[in-house]
Amino acid sequence: MVRRSTERPEALGTFSDLIDRGEVAARIDAELAGTDDHLAGVPSPFGDGRATDRLLAEVRKLVA
Repeated sequence: MVRRSTERPEALGTFSDLIDRGEVAARIDAELAGTDDHLAGVPSPFGDGRATDRLLAEVRKLVA
């Protein structure tokens, strides 16, 4: 997604008009195509996403 605001308003009337935002977005989409498939096989450094379930199971054991 292309930002609709900037911290550098002086740039708005200069070079930003030289690029085709649609073309830039299309190129980014094309370069990222297949990235999800590639990353699906990479183990997450943050675990398996099941920590809450495991913690809840342990808490239930303690209070049961």
